[in-house]
Amino acid sequence: MLDPDQPDWIFREQSHIGIVCEDIERTMGEYGRLGYTFALREGEMTLRRPGLPAQDPFRARSAWSLQGPPHIELGEIADAGGEPYLWPSRGHDHVEHVGYWVDDLAAASACLEGLGFPLEATPAGDDTRPLGFCYHRTPSGARIELEDGPMRKALLAEQFARVRSGDTSPIAYTAFKR
Repeated sequence: MLDPDQPDWIFREQSHIGIVCEDIERTMGEYGRLGYTFALREGEMTLRRPGLPAQDPFRARSAWSLQGPPHIELGEIADAGGEPYLWPSRGHDHVEHVGYWVDDLAAASACLEGLGFPLEATPAGDDTRPLGFCYHRTPSGARIELEDGPMRKALLAEQFARVRSGDTSPIAYTAFKR
């Protein structure tokens, strides 16, 4: 049984470091010089943000390093989605969050909320549970991303196999639907 007074079970497995970038191809090239290879994803996404009205869909581009964990996640998402922007542009790339794989996304998210780390965003679905991933804020302002470990690891394995086979074309976002 999960003990909400002992949230160490949430932070057992770091998945990635999230970086918001202004130009994903440039940033992939820079990290490529350091030996990283990426699976590029793109597509439309809509988020649910508690306390805010329905959000507009937006085009998201992200890339995950095949090297890891922890992986490097690049997101070309600055000033995307509804205002206030979840990822405001700073005019330069910046580390934006730390991600963790969890076995029970809803329970982990509820635990963080109960400890005073509010849910900030999750992909929009047909109910109020987190879907695929979710962001929480620490009381001092840092962002933590929780990811549905079983679902996301399987998805990444497929995407990484595709890139390793030589297909580096963008992968369409198809997850995050109930």
